[in-house]
Amino acid sequence: MDEVSSVPVLDNIRKTQLQCLICYSQYINPKTLTCEHSFCKNCLEEMMEAHPTKSISCPVCRRETSLPEEGIDDLPKSFSLISLMETIAEQQRLVEHHGLNGQTVLDNISKAQLECPICYSQYINPKTLTCKHNFCQNCLEEMRTAHPLEENIICPICRKETSSPEAGIYDLTQSLFLINLMETIAEQQQLVRRLQTKIICQDCDEEDEAVSYCLDCQEFLCEVCDNAHQRSKRTKSHEKASIDHLRSGKASFKKNSQLLTNVPKCGTHPNQNKIFYCQRCFIMICASCTQDHRNPYHELVGLSQAIESSNDIINDRVEQVEKCLQRFTKKRELLDMLSTEHQERIKQKHKIITDDADRKVAELRKEEQKLKDKVTRFCYEKGKEFKKIMASNCINEKKIKQQLEKVTNDKKGVQEIDLLKMQKSLMQDLKDALDVDNPTGCVCLNFKDFKESSDFTDEEIYLMFGQKRNMTDSEVSDGMKVGTWVVRGKKWHWGAQDGDPPGEGVIRRSNDWDVRVGWDEGPAGHLDRYSPEDLDFAWP
Repeated sequence: MDEVSSVPVLDNIRKTQLQCLICYSQYINPKTLTCEHSFCKNCLEEMMEAHPTKSISCPVCRRETSLPEEGIDDLPKSFSLISLMETIAEQQRLVEHHGLNGQTVLDNISKAQLECPICYSQYINPKTLTCKHNFCQNCLEEMRTAHPLEENIICPICRKETSSPEAGIYDLTQSLFLINLMETIAEQQQLVRRLQTKIICQDCDEEDEAVSYCLDCQEFLCEVCDNAHQRSKRTKSHEKASIDHLRSGKASFKKNSQLLTNVPKCGTHPNQNKIFYCQRCFIMICASCTQDHRNPYHELVGLSQAIESSNDIINDRVEQVEKCLQRFTKKRELLDMLSTEHQERIKQKHKIITDDADRKVAELRKEEQKLKDKVTRFCYEKGKEFKKIMASNCINEKKIKQQLEKVTNDKKGVQEIDLLKMQKSLMQDLKDALDVDNPTGCVCLNFKDFKESSDFTDEEIYLMFGQKRNMTDSEVSDGMKVGTWVVRGKKWHWGAQDGDPPGEGVIRRSNDWDVRVGWDEGPAGHLDRYSPEDLDFAWP
């Protein structure tokens, strides 16, 4: 069997691993952010010039990275990325001078880039230290076990220390770059193996050897199916490549310079697409993997159905958060109104006190000011309640806005297939937006608040609330109508029927000789009978 050219292998690795996601060119002086995503230094500098801030928002995951004092230049370098660039360049020179095949190139890259410096085997769950050197999780755990007295993790390569997380080695940053590289190498090895063996047509059941590959259908075609492909109106415009061109490197499995298809391959079964989604495990799986998700606790649906369902779920939750935001906004407006009304009430009391004091003789002016100061002090505590609730509401409103904007920005430009990967994170962000405290409101000071306070005399309270002190019996009887709010009067002798401390009540029944009153502090539905002379009006 003919050897497979290494040209498409190197091109595919460059495309997937060495391309900056800002300029879409090969990295030049790459810098790594806290989230482990890397970009060209110049690209980051241009981005910061356009949006100057004290932190860098990752263009991929939106995570914030604090800007060092020395600027972009002081950000850490990715040793793995720089090493891969050097390895790819070296393999390119070997291919040009010695004609290495694709499998040899892949083996060389795997040995140079995917071997842990501690166990000298391919990385298993690679973790990144502060110095950006990578090691297997188990290797680091064994190293920590061997040196239990050391508080920090000492890099075996550069000896730089990394703070040990509270949750242990497991909580160290995972090397996304190495994981992506291992997946890419595995995919390329699968393609090389397929091209080194007899390839069977995937469009018919005759099991004839394939002569071409349709880049649009992503299927190998025999000679008969290839001719039928060219005659069909639906497929005659599809782009195809011959098997010989694929083996020689004159063509690759990619179309329009895009290596990966919309539907990802299964890591366990590389020759199968992930076409199912488990709604219990929140993962995409291939047909073979469905055997592990058959018990009643798993729910399997098709990929298109899962995407549609995911969109519906997220949109419903976004709608809930928007309604929650509206409620907090309305609550803020209500609190603003109540706060204004509260201040107006204070001003009204001041004016009442001042108007009455102006009608008194000069020696009472000092008493006027004393009473005004007393009202201000008494109302001050109530005003602080409004400020606390308003501040809490503003914080909640801001938090919900931030979470909603984050979810909206995360969804922008995201392919539907990637939305499934982000669903759990987006749902958690939206749940966080809903899980905020909703402070209860308070009401302005009324007659009862002043009455219960020991700071004011009855004379002062009746003065502030405009109580008529010298009403005739006839005037009192005329005012005691159904719906009138009343309090105990000067002739009261009924004990604590109106509550302890005394409260307000409302007249429910009335006739020419007595009234029936229901008290706020009394049993629900219970009415007490009084003569109008036993009661006073409760003024608002």
